[in-house]
Amino acid sequence: MFAGATLLLGWRLYENKTKLIPAAGGSYAEGIVGRPRYVNPLYAPASDVDRDLTELIFSGLMRYGPTGEIEPDLAEKVDIAADGKTYTFTLRTNLVWHDGIKLTADDVIFTIEAIQNPDYDSPLRLNWQGVTAEKVDDRTIRFTLNNPYAPFLENTTVGIAPEHVWGGIDPSSVALAEGMLKPVGAGPYQFARLSKTKDGRIQSYTLRAAPRANDPKTYLNEITIKFFDSELDAIAALNRREVEGLGAISAQNVERLRSRQLATHRLKMPRYFTIFFNQTQSKILADRAVREALARSVDANGIVREVLGGLGETVWGPIPPGLPGAGVDPNRYPYTPEEATKLLDGAGWQDKDGDGTREKTLGPSSQLGTGATASSTPLALTLHVPDNDELRRVAERIGNTWKAIGVQLNIRVLPSFDLQQDVIRPRKYEMVLFGEILGVQPDPFSFWHSSQKKNPGLNLALYDNRAADKLLEEARQTLDGEARRAKYEEFSKLVIEDIPALFLYSPTYLYPVSNRIKGISAQLVTVPSKRFVHVEEWYINTKRVRK
Repeated sequence: MFAGATLLLGWRLYENKTKLIPAAGGSYAEGIVGRPRYVNPLYAPASDVDRDLTELIFSGLMRYGPTGEIEPDLAEKVDIAADGKTYTFTLRTNLVWHDGIKLTADDVIFTIEAIQNPDYDSPLRLNWQGVTAEKVDDRTIRFTLNNPYAPFLENTTVGIAPEHVWGGIDPSSVALAEGMLKPVGAGPYQFARLSKTKDGRIQSYTLRAAPRANDPKTYLNEITIKFFDSELDAIAALNRREVEGLGAISAQNVERLRSRQLATHRLKMPRYFTIFFNQTQSKILADRAVREALARSVDANGIVREVLGGLGETVWGPIPPGLPGAGVDPNRYPYTPEEATKLLDGAGWQDKDGDGTREKTLGPSSQLGTGATASSTPLALTLHVPDNDELRRVAERIGNTWKAIGVQLNIRVLPSFDLQQDVIRPRKYEMVLFGEILGVQPDPFSFWHSSQKKNPGLNLALYDNRAADKLLEEARQTLDGEARRAKYEEFSKLVIEDIPALFLYSPTYLYPVSNRIKGISAQLVTVPSKRFVHVEEWYINTKRVRK
C-alpha cells in the first residue's frame, strides 16, 4: 500500500513538472465523393476533389490561416507599395520540391505565366489579368498590377507548380501528363502511391509527410484519401471504420453517422446558394413583378430549418452575412405569399381554366418560356439543379410553394459536370440553382459585372446594370476597407432592388472527423479544401516534456 501511494505521488509530481505536446506518428484516412482528374494548381479549382489533393501536396506564396487571414507560406515576407500596385515577395531559404530539386523564383514566374497563358485554359486566368510577374533574383518576385486590387493577396495562395516538371510539356498535352495524377509539389504532404479499382478507376491516394525547410515537423506520417461515388457510400465506409473522416457531409445525412467517436466540425464559409434568373431565355422572368412574386413566395428560413436542420443561415443579397458589404435590409422581400398572389394578379396572370397554373397572353415571341404559345402562356418555368440530394430537396420545396400561388415549376436534375458544360457555359437555362463562393475579402466582380455574362465569366443571372458595374470596378481598387465596404453595400442594394436572382441560404460546412485526430484549427474557410489549413499541426500521438 505504501509503495502504491509512493508511485501515485511520484506520477503526480511528474505530471506537475511536465506537459503534453503533440508527437510524430500515426495516419489518417478520409473519404471524399468524386475522383481526381487534374491534381495541379492550374486546374484544381474546377473540382473539389482536385482542390483537396492540391491543398495537401502544393503550397503557395501565401496561405489562409484558421480564421481566413492571409499568412506567409513559401514566402518569407511580402512588401506592398503604398499605391497598392506593386507586391514584392521574398521566398524562404532552402526551399525544395518533393523530388529534391531546388524551388526558386523561376517556378513562381512559370506558374503565374502558365495561368495567364490562354493555351493552358486555366480557370484562374481571370484572377491574374493585368498582372506582370518579374523575377528580381532567385528568391525575389515582383508583381506589378495595372490597377490596385484590394484582395490580391488571396490570389497568391494559389499553389506553385514546378517548372522542371511542367515547363517542357506543351499546354495541349498537360492533361495527359503523368504528373497530373502523380504530382510533385512543395506542400506538407507528398505523393506516395495510388490504388485503382479493377475497372481502372482511382480508388485512393496515399500521401506521406514531406520534410520542409524551416518548418516544424509534420506530425501525421500519412494521410490517405479514399474516393467514393456518393455521399451515402462514403458514410457507409465511415460507419465500417474504413475511413476516419469525411470531406463533408450534408445536414440531412448527419443522423446516418453511427460512431460516437466523431467530432463534427462546423465551419463557416463565404458560400451561398441562389436561383439565378436568365431573363434572356424567358419573357416571363423579364417581368419584375413575376420575379418579386417568386421571391416573396419562398420561405428561406423554412429551407434552413427543415432541409438543413438549422445548420445554415438565410442570405438576402449578393454578399453573404458577415462579409463586408452584406449590411443591407434582410426584409426587402419577406416570405409573404399573399403579397406574391397580389403581384401576379396585378400583372395579369390568372388561372382562368382552373388547372392550378396561371396563364397570360403575352403575344408572339420565341422566348416566352416553358410550354408557351402565342395565344396563352402558362406561368411555367424550368429550374436546372445539380445532382445533389440537398439541392433537390430545396428545389422540390420551392416547387411546392410556387405551385400554391399558381406557378408550375419543372425541375431538371443533371450531374454537376453536365450541368456546367451543357447548360451553364452556353447559358441555356431559364433558372439555375447554383452556389457561389466569395473570398474572405469579397470581390463579386466575376459573378455580377456585365462583362462576365458570357463564359468563362460567372455572371449566371446575366445581370447588366451600369451603376452596379461602376461600384464593382471602384470597390476592387479601393484599398481603404471602410470605403470598400460602403461601395459593396450600395452595390448590394442595387442587386436586391433589381431581383436578378433569388437568394436562399449559406449552409454550415460540416466536417466529421474521428475525435482521435487533434489539432484541427479551421474555423472560416473559403472553399472546402481549406479545412486542411495547418494540417501539419494535426496529430494523434502525444508525449510529455518538461514545462
